[in-house]
Amino acid sequence: MAQAKGRVLNIVRGRLDNTKPHYAFVRNGKQFIGCVRNGWNTELITDTQKITALNFAYASAVGCMVAAAEKAGKAQNFIPSIGYAFRTVKVGKINYFFDDTLFTNLNNILADIFTASPFFVVSGIFAEDFNIYTVNPAITALLPKKTALRYSLTSLLMQYADRLDLPQIYDRLSKVKAANYTEEPLQYVWEDLRLLQMDFWRWATVEVMTIDPQNYDKLLQDKANGIDHRDTFTEYQEEKTWRMP
Repeated sequence: MAQAKGRVLNIVRGRLDNTKPHYAFVRNGKQFIGCVRNGWNTELITDTQKITALNFAYASAVGCMVAAAEKAGKAQNFIPSIGYAFRTVKVGKINYFFDDTLFTNLNNILADIFTASPFFVVSGIFAEDFNIYTVNPAITALLPKKTALRYSLTSLLMQYADRLDLPQIYDRLSKVKAANYTEEPLQYVWEDLRLLQMDFWRWATVEVMTIDPQNYDKLLQDKANGIDHRDTFTEYQEEKTWRMP
């Protein structure tokens, strides 16, 4: 039985009465003691575990990318400007702009994964004749019933991870452009309207690697060293020179 003294528990060791290993953690400013559940590993040891973790890193990133596009497809906000109407969506804390280019580029890639295509279909229009895009109902029927698209898609990709090249899919999606915008430097759009173009390199923090057990160790090392795959994108380097932190 674990014992501790004092009002603040920094390190807790030992076992509770149920004999399960336990640990201390802080959530919302309050301290708790949690137990490791049956079948859970505190470390990934086997090659199978490491391969699964690598696949999940890429599958979850793909899920986030496609979910961002789903939110954009339903967005009905736009900012008129001289020569261009910026259709916008807020993802996280940032407002992005995009156009139909986003869905054309995504559908071209996702068509190689899903026999039912396109992935995004036009389901309506709103002011200024902007198209509303939603996920193809034929594909929705294939997805596991989760609370959000990113979870459903991640689960589906993990089910077929042994048949898919998830790093390659992730790499292709990371190069998707969200708009065919060539009017002025993007820096001016940011300075004038506080909008960024919703290109998908923004969700590509993990280096593209083969699914090998040793690369899981490299993944952990990269995270520990703060290595960001987005640094390989010219757009990211340029943006850092003018965008506020």
